[in-house]
Amino acid sequence: MQKADHPDFWQSALRSLARRAQSEEMLSAKLKFKGASDASVKQVIAKAKKYQLLDDKAYALMLAEREKGKGRGPLRIMQNLKFHGVKDEAGREALT
Repeated sequence: MQKADHPDFWQSALRSLARRAQSEEMLSAKLKFKGASDASVKQVIAKAKKYQLLDDKAYALMLAEREKGKGRGPLRIMQNLKFHGVKDEAGREALT
C-alpha cells in the first residue's frame, strides 16, 4: 500500500459509513471506484472492522428486519441482502 493514499481512502470510507451503513463488499467497491489498490482496500476494511464501523452481520440483520417489516418473505429478503453485498452466511443468520 502506498502511504500517501491510505489517509485519503480512510477519510472517504469514514464519510461513506457516516452517511449510511453498508456491507464490506459495497464499501470495497466504492473505494476501488475511487482508485484504491486492493491492498489499500484491505487495510481500510480491516481498520473499519477494528473500530466496529463495519459489520456485515449487523448490517444484514438491519436490512432483514426492515424487509420483514415490509412483509417480504425469506427468498426476497435473501435476494435483497445479496444485492447489497451481504455474504450468504451473514444473510442466513439474519433470517433466523
